[in-house]
Amino acid sequence: MSKQAVVALRAERGEVLALAGGLTPEEWAMPSDCRGWSVRDVVAHMGSLFHLLLDPGAAWKAMRAERVESLNDELVDVRRSWSTGQVLDEYETWSRRTLRLLGVVQVPPLGAIRLPLGDLGTYPANLLANSLVFDHYAHLRLDLLAPFGPLDRPVPPSDALRLGPTLEWLLGGIPSSAATPWPGSTGPSTSGSGAPRATCGGSCRAAPGACSSSSPARPSTRPPPSPPPPPSSWCGRRSGATGAPVTSRSPATSRSRPASSTT
Repeated sequence: MSKQAVVALRAERGEVLALAGGLTPEEWAMPSDCRGWSVRDVVAHMGSLFHLLLDPGAAWKAMRAERVESLNDELVDVRRSWSTGQVLDEYETWSRRTLRLLGVVQVPPLGAIRLPLGDLGTYPANLLANSLVFDHYAHLRLDLLAPFGPLDRPVPPSDALRLGPTLEWLLGGIPSSAATPWPGSTGPSTSGSGAPRATCGGSCRAAPGACSSSSPARPSTRPPPSPPPPPSSWCGRRSGATGAPVTSRSPATSRSRPASSTT
């Protein structure tokens, strides 16, 4: 399935490039549904994650981050002085390069290597692509595009190509490798399973797609934890994010925020 994630990520990348390439200056500046981030900031965030994976210094910092969400804010803040052209160029260039790397790490034994990602836990390298598919899936559909986001454009498909890798990340990557208990669970299992806090190291904190460490996790003897929170709660800064299903939030509620949140 992780090989499918590379194909899905390439498709989601095409959606981002098509969307961003047609935005007006006013649309770039609109507040997204990721509280405190504009449309431009969300695109900058997604580009920064691709860049981070191929920058040894930044990747090392992410692995050791006490709060990945704070690191994501840092990366966006640095890019606020950039032009929209620079933001889009970084996304286009580094996503293309990272896709080549992600194709390589699907092959054993590289894919089984587990890499730490700060407070998000550890993940097998072959799920990096899945995490980025999830990140793109949530940002595009929940933060940027109507009815939740500010951009009135066609919403990309929610088909098996994209949902397969996204669900594999939620149901496979998160419970098998993170250390924070899921709501409703009795605590971490003997293998350290659980779920990371809602953060965009992933969807606003999108995720990055976390990676992993060096030895495979031992199978857990505990009952499976409660189902993971829906993608809406993955963005810890999303307006009104409470872990409720996306369908429970009305577009009017999600899009109303004080003008001071515009970046």
